[in-house]
Amino acid sequence: MQIGIAGIGKMGAAIAQRVMEVGHTITVWNRSPEKTKPIAAAGAAVAATPAELASKSEAIITSLTDAAAIDAVYGGASGLLAAALCAIQCRSTLVVMYSISANITSRSSDSGQRRVSNTTSGASAGTVVARSSR
Repeated sequence: MQIGIAGIGKMGAAIAQRVMEVGHTITVWNRSPEKTKPIAAAGAAVAATPAELASKSEAIITSLTDAAAIDAVYGGASGLLAAALCAIQCRSTLVVMYSISANITSRSSDSGQRRVSNTTSGASAGTVVARSSR
């Protein structure tokens, strides 16, 4: 399967490495292109834009840190939403992950909502993808 990953921080890099280890082909994109170099050296293709990433992917994972990162990946003429009509609706699955403050997660727990948390060690080992907690 061809998988695209936007956001190559600690979590995105761990996921990318694991996905390659189990035999999938990946394309990556990051706002700071130098963060893609270790993953590219391991065999990943690097997209010039999020839209290019979407056009080359059957599944897209975004692992983003904040609203600015979300805007950079999804917005504009070269964002994922620009490629969404064909790439996402026709043939791709989209997995969205992002970091939020502890204040927000504690408020969601207080309201009775469940939160999903991820760990980089689980992503690297391929053992824990997500854990639901209250």
